[in-house]
Amino acid sequence: MTRFVGYLGLVRAHFLQALYAWWLWGMFFICILSSFSATASRHSAYQDALDRYSVELQERLRLRLQSAVGPSGRQLDRSLRVLRPPNPASLLIAGVEPTIPSGWDFGPAGAESRAPYSSQDPLGALDVLTDPEAVIRVLGGLLGMSLGFWMVSIDREHGWLRLPTVFPVPDWQLTGAILFAGCLTLALISMVWVTAVLVFAARLLGPEHDLAVSLWPTVFFVWGYLATMFGIGAAVAGLTRSPIAATAMTAATWTVLILLGPQFFSAIAGFATNATPGVRMEQERRETYADQQRIAEQRLVEQLVASAPPSASVFELDRAATAAFPHIEQEWRKEMRAARAQADETLRSWLADQRRWLGAVRFILRLTPGTLLQSSLADISGQGWEARREWEDAIAAHEVALNRKLFDDRGTLNLRLPWNDTSVSWTHFWHAVRPHSELPQFDSAAVQPQVHSVGDLSAAVVQVVLVLLIAALGPVRASRRALGLERSVSGPAPARRSSR
Repeated sequence: MTRFVGYLGLVRAHFLQALYAWWLWGMFFICILSSFSATASRHSAYQDALDRYSVELQERLRLRLQSAVGPSGRQLDRSLRVLRPPNPASLLIAGVEPTIPSGWDFGPAGAESRAPYSSQDPLGALDVLTDPEAVIRVLGGLLGMSLGFWMVSIDREHGWLRLPTVFPVPDWQLTGAILFAGCLTLALISMVWVTAVLVFAARLLGPEHDLAVSLWPTVFFVWGYLATMFGIGAAVAGLTRSPIAATAMTAATWTVLILLGPQFFSAIAGFATNATPGVRMEQERRETYADQQRIAEQRLVEQLVASAPPSASVFELDRAATAAFPHIEQEWRKEMRAARAQADETLRSWLADQRRWLGAVRFILRLTPGTLLQSSLADISGQGWEARREWEDAIAAHEVALNRKLFDDRGTLNLRLPWNDTSVSWTHFWHAVRPHSELPQFDSAAVQPQVHSVGDLSAAVVQVVLVLLIAALGPVRASRRALGLERSVSGPAPARRSSR
């Protein structure tokens, strides 16, 4: 019991030592200001996206009042446009917000994506701290590594790491006291940091907007990231004897994990997901459907023209074509269904390839702390790849419903029949046009992406535990080897008896 109380006193001493470090709170103050600045900058971009969304809503309402029907032929009716509202959580992390379309236009050839909400700042690509998540990843990673490096270095100077040579205390307990105190400090920092950013973002948005970001999962992932970087800094400081070499190694590790790692994996993800860009896929899909529709309509025109005698008048041609159409309608509809199935298969195969690549890239992103923080916070804010998948599935389902109502069972068929060196307009009428009130309505509130995955939680726990174990078991043993102390902590080995 006395040993346990003494050990708690050692942890308390390390914790107070970290709390009284002026440089730590000075750096934390810089991090808070950078987070507020990034949040205010993202709020300006969000307001621009919100203004664009409001203007497009008014334009769609005007078009719906002017038009009572959907598209005909191969044209797009803008009144059928599905608009995606900008995500308020983009104030905290960009996520997939710059890549998800801002809306979709529907026509017989399929859905056409509109440009996403993105800032037009020409210097935005040069800015590293673009949002609070980037501030936490860059400056927070530096803070965590600096704290671990500083605490181990200071304790080595004080001689606390050599206590196993005097007292029968296991090596890992002494280093564990440092790590436990550092993790407590980082837990306090994480809670204050995340709460301050969320409160500031909520004040900027106002009560009419909801961030829809859970506090405690966000705090956990931020703390797990800071604790991982703290353990890396402590391990580097403990395993390296030279202070200059330890500082250089810490800076190199921070650069690789925080700056180069996310950029490298983002480049891999961009290459994998944009091997066939979505714009090109949609263009190929529309062209495929348009070509097949043109071929089917041309064959239908030839059959209608062949139904009339060569010497018939225009009136007799129209009457003959109208009488012959019910006999060839099923064949024509079969060709149109085949054309739509071929165009839809292009979309399904492209989505399957995209999601297979994204699954592999998502697994790779969990390997480094920076990319894991980015993907997990994006999921919590509803801007992860799961949100993109939910929107794709919702749009695909809405497109199927519109196709069934508007194009597969459209009200009229308009064709141009060539006859005696002229062109005759021929129309077949099925039923009255449908108003917008009878068309399926898209509900954006029904898109509810996954908050966070079990894989992100387990990956964060595994990273923290592994790094802290390395930091706890490595530094003291390296110090003991450097001092040439190979004897057991229970005391010197007993002298061997003489053979005499």
